[in-house]
Amino acid sequence: MSQESFLVKLNIGCGPQYKEGWINVDRELPCDVRTNLLQGLPFKDSCCDTTFLSHLLEHFSYQDARDFLVECNRISKIDALIRIIVPDLEIFARKYVEKDKAFLMGFVLREIL
Repeated sequence: MSQESFLVKLNIGCGPQYKEGWINVDRELPCDVRTNLLQGLPFKDSCCDTTFLSHLLEHFSYQDARDFLVECNRISKIDALIRIIVPDLEIFARKYVEKDKAFLMGFVLREIL
C-alpha cells in the first residue's frame, strides 16, 4: 500500500458534499462522523494530514470560529494542510449596493433549503 492511503483527510462541515476517501464530519447525515463542531473535534492530537473546510466558518460567531480553528490546529500533524473556503465578501457587497435582489434571495434560499 502507498503512504498516500494512510493519510488522514477530514472534510469538516461536509453537508451534502460527501467526499470519497475522506472522513466526512458534520452534525447531520450523510457523514462518517456526526458531531456538534462547537463542542470540539472528536479526534486525537496531531492525527490529521489534511483538513478541508468549505463554507463553514461564516456560520460561526467570531469566538466560535476562533475556538474551532484552535481545534483544527490541535488535531493537525506538523506540516498538515488546512484549506479554508469562505464566501467572497466583495461579491456580496457589490450585489447589495447594486440591489441585486435575485442574487441575494437566491443565496438566502440556498442557505434555508
